[in-house]
Amino acid sequence: MAERDILICWPVSRSGSMVPGSLTSKCSKCGEPVWLSPSSLLLLHDTPGMDIQCVECGRKQMISQPGEVRRPTPAQLDEIREYLKGAGR
Repeated sequence: MAERDILICWPVSRSGSMVPGSLTSKCSKCGEPVWLSPSSLLLLHDTPGMDIQCVECGRKQMISQPGEVRRPTPAQLDEIREYLKGAGR
């Protein structure tokens, strides 16, 4: 079976974790609502067929089917920095 790209996203149910401009989607495994940041939306656009998973389902898949883990993109890191700066962290 060919390895598929997975975008691991933060669940909506976990408070205080939304990057401004984010939209919601659903985990392809469990249906949990998740946040999609603007940079993640660009990744989805540029990588057709990318699977969206919540943190918990993504963690389970990484344990059962180890594969390459990619670093966050520069745009994702910028969003995280801006979020943390705004949250006073």
